[in-house]
Amino acid sequence: MREYQNNPQYKARPAYYSRYQIKGSVLEVGCGFGYQLSYLKSRNNLVVGLDSNSLIARYAKHVVGIENMVIADAAFLPFKENMFDWVLANQVIEHLSEPLFFLKSINKVLKKGKFLFISTPNKFAYFRLFAPVLKATRLWEDDPSHLKIFSFIDIRSYLKAANFRITASEPTNLNKIPWIGKIFTAGIEIVAECCK
Repeated sequence: MREYQNNPQYKARPAYYSRYQIKGSVLEVGCGFGYQLSYLKSRNNLVVGLDSNSLIARYAKHVVGIENMVIADAAFLPFKENMFDWVLANQVIEHLSEPLFFLKSINKVLKKGKFLFISTPNKFAYFRLFAPVLKATRLWEDDPSHLKIFSFIDIRSYLKAANFRITASEPTNLNKIPWIGKIFTAGIEIVAECCK
């Protein structure tokens, strides 16, 4: 736990907060220590964090100052329908056994016309494709908590089935190379509109 607490990557302000103008009532699913939510507190009327780990959730509440922390499974969102303007699911969906159920649950708690930000590792990431040649020793598939690794097409299909419309997508690296960046990026970032 301490390894993550002190990791500057988890404390850094995510670039997507500015890029997508995240405002209004916000739920972050799998918020961990709440560092990223702490950046949103000042410009949003409701900020809620959800994490399944009670120790981490208590840290987010008592140390980081995320007042509205909920301890729950990401697959079962314990909120009223049409409650949020944004739901953030940063590196969460790959840990879940039922990704479509998860996305449908998010659709329920989002207001119509509001947004989901989702990110996940990419099945076709350049380092995965070339790892055998380069004799790399660590791939994302080695993480036992990752139940499924998605491609952009996989995520797009799940979003469509859950009644979302993609409004923006961004490769998390390789973004200077138009079509190659979309296919071989290390991670996938998508903003999707809730179309109930």
